[in-house]
Amino acid sequence: MHMMRDVNYTVLAEPHQPFTQPNLQCITNTNYLTLDLMTPGLYARKTMLHVHYMLTTSCSVMTALLDIFLYPFLDFNLYRALHCFVNGILHFVMVVPLMTSARCSYGKDTINQFSDVEQALMCSPDWKPGFAIVTACLSSLGKLVDNWLNIVLVVIKHNVGRVTGVCTQTATVGDVWDGVEDLFETKGVPLKVVGMSDSMLAVTDGSSTAFHSVDSTSTVWALGVFPFPINPLFGVVAVKYGEVFDADEARPQ
Repeated sequence: MHMMRDVNYTVLAEPHQPFTQPNLQCITNTNYLTLDLMTPGLYARKTMLHVHYMLTTSCSVMTALLDIFLYPFLDFNLYRALHCFVNGILHFVMVVPLMTSARCSYGKDTINQFSDVEQALMCSPDWKPGFAIVTACLSSLGKLVDNWLNIVLVVIKHNVGRVTGVCTQTATVGDVWDGVEDLFETKGVPLKVVGMSDSMLAVTDGSSTAFHSVDSTSTVWALGVFPFPINPLFGVVAVKYGEVFDADEARPQ
């Protein structure tokens, strides 16, 4: 005698972030479709530093010319501009069509039940990341040229005997760290350094934060700035900043 029973099967889905469909990184995250040229750029800059040192120490007569002609290869902005230039071309030629096609196919999938308006938006290309890459490229090129002209002026003034004004040495990250390490209320908690802008950095223990401006060499404390304590080992990043007076000339958002 055969007995048949109804059996209910429970399918356990793989854990993922709530309300977020898995496998959408290639549709929404342009970082997954970016060619990393910064890593080889860092090694190229390190190589040029050794070449510059070798040539200037072995042929001191050519030091001025070497300082001028080799400077662009010693500037981080050159490699950032090349990185953005190549990725800007790749983004408009390859990434935008691929992401738009994948996003459109996902939007038109009947299982997702998107409306016609939502499907139309998902089938439209997203130009913002591409223009952000182009803007970063132009910004890096501008900084590179500006820095290069400053170096040319300094080298010329130095070689014609003109006195060049020397800026006072700013505190390093280590100096700022040592200066605020013992002032946090909680002792023995790991600290985290966060870059806020070109002229400001922050040191936090996950509860309070010390903001240090390299321009004014001043440190401002924000006690209990976090709504609840966090673990800095998990990472801290500046998302939005500068809604109120912050002693930073750039006032970034």
